[in-house]
Amino acid sequence: MATRSAIGYFKNGKVYSVYCHWDGYPENNGRILLDNYNTFKKVKELVSLGSISSLGIEIGEKHAFDTIGLSVEQTKRIENMTTFYGRDREEKNVDAREFEDYFSYYKHYYDSGVEFFYVFTDGEWYYMPIQPLFDFSSNPPISGWTKLDSYFMKKAA
Repeated sequence: MATRSAIGYFKNGKVYSVYCHWDGYPENNGRILLDNYNTFKKVKELVSLGSISSLGIEIGEKHAFDTIGLSVEQTKRIENMTTFYGRDREEKNVDAREFEDYFSYYKHYYDSGVEFFYVFTDGEWYYMPIQPLFDFSSNPPISGWTKLDSYFMKKAA
């Protein structure tokens, strides 16, 4: 079973985001985002490629969507690359989405079964696990959101 997440960034009062199907919990996708997508330029590039099947430590290049039938060498070459539904499986209607505010972003993905939410804003990653709806439309929303690096500091303590 997948652990779905939404990954996005906040700019000019809006949230731009994509769906990510696999391994959305902080110990996987959160750690990958924090360690490898830590500039606005990198985050924007990631989101610009649309919905994600599996987040990798690098964006990479177009590659096979599935590793079945690939050689060991081929599999090794793509193992760190992010796998996108549009770029790598040529699906349609999987582009990044634009939301007017955090509430719209959260509500859309909440209704889609997403379990973890990530937003990059002011050079920092924030995350929030799914929870009952409440009004957190302030930008950036502090209530309910946790700085991702703080999450890992608490876990290490």
